[in-house]
Amino acid sequence: MTIYKIYDACILIRFLEEISCEKLFEEWNKILDYEQYTTTEVLKEIQRNARNRMNRLIANRIIKILDPVPKKELDKIGLLNPNLSTADCSVLYYVLKISDPICLTDEYPLRVLCIENVIEIHGTAGIYSKLKKDGTFSLTDIEKSFKNFKQDPRVFPPT
Repeated sequence: MTIYKIYDACILIRFLEEISCEKLFEEWNKILDYEQYTTTEVLKEIQRNARNRMNRLIANRIIKILDPVPKKELDKIGLLNPNLSTADCSVLYYVLKISDPICLTDEYPLRVLCIENVIEIHGTAGIYSKLKKDGTFSLTDIEKSFKNFKQDPRVFPPT
């Protein structure tokens, strides 16, 4: 069974711009059951160094870009929560349409709608936990990369 990972802009920006961890996507691409996607609308939000890294991932077919979502559909999804960006709406459109998706986002409104629609979601904290368990990267590298995020209660809520 293929698992479809659909990335929101916040995760891509965080991992490509802020911690320069494109190797993560390359490693996940080696797992045969994973297919990694983002949307055309999300791609528009990715700038600077993250965009250069994203372009390499796209060129190497590590992350694939889904077709633009029809405006009518984006508008309809946007009515569910006025705090959803166009990119968030596009991600929700595809996670509702694709079988066995995983939505990767830290955006609270998008996470709530995924939970309501029984869509599996993971954010930065979940990726951190997975990386610590799977041994793809050294614990020292993981702790160093995630140091600043661990101070942000929106990303790592207090336990």
